Amino acid sequence: MALTVTKTCRGIVTEALEKLQVVDSEEAISANDFSKAARALNLLLLSLQMETQTIWKRARVEITCVDGTAEYTPAFSDTTTAGMELVQAMCGDTAGDNEMPLTIISRLDYMEQPDKESEGRPTMIWFHVTNAAGKLTLWPVPDAAYVVKLDLKKPFTELDGESDAIDCPSYWMEAIVWALAARLLPDFGLTGTNDASYIVAQAKDLMDTAAAYEVIQDGGEVRMVPDLQDYYR
Repeated sequence: MALTVTKTCRGIVTEALEKLQVVDSEEAISANDFSKAARALNLLLLSLQMETQTIWKRARVEITCVDGTAEYTPAFSDTTTAGMELVQAMCGDTAGDNEMPLTIISRLDYMEQPDKESEGRPTMIWFHVTNAAGKLTLWPVPDAAYVVKLDLKKPFTELDGESDAIDCPSYWMEAIVWALAARLLPDFGLTGTNDASYIVAQAKDLMDTAAAYEVIQDGGEVRMVPDLQDYYR
């Protein structure tokens, strides 16, 4: 039977502070300490989103192109594309077959295209996020009803309340607890100690292991995360 672990913001913060021996299991966390740790946890999740695959945050969406239209706004039934990152895009024929990967380009790459009105089967895609939603621009401009499939990475939802559940698979939970403890070391004046060195090393090992497992689950090669010292400087 698979082990499922659900942790709230307070649960993660409590375990991290216990690793630092700032509180024990019977001691209440002060409002100031909780607020400080919760902010650090949200920043840690942002780092996790940027530095790892976060395959559980992926979403797929299909767009049917319109002849002569270059720009589209993909949408989902449960969320908008605001804050999302485009990981991969494929373009198929009008039946959705014969798919070919689209090259993901930047705004500068798109702006440097000499003929933005040129039509044909799209080979490039520029995904740009506005305040309201993500938009994509295809080049060349579609000349038929091609089917474009997007693989998007959804952002983490900020943890606002103590009972908010962290949106991570079970295999990330222990790594996040230790990584948060490592990030909080300077806030509690605990850097430069033997305990601090152990916490940083333990956090890095667990982060590396979870990240490697995730890449394997995604069918890719192992990619190590950056040195964890960057997480709490």
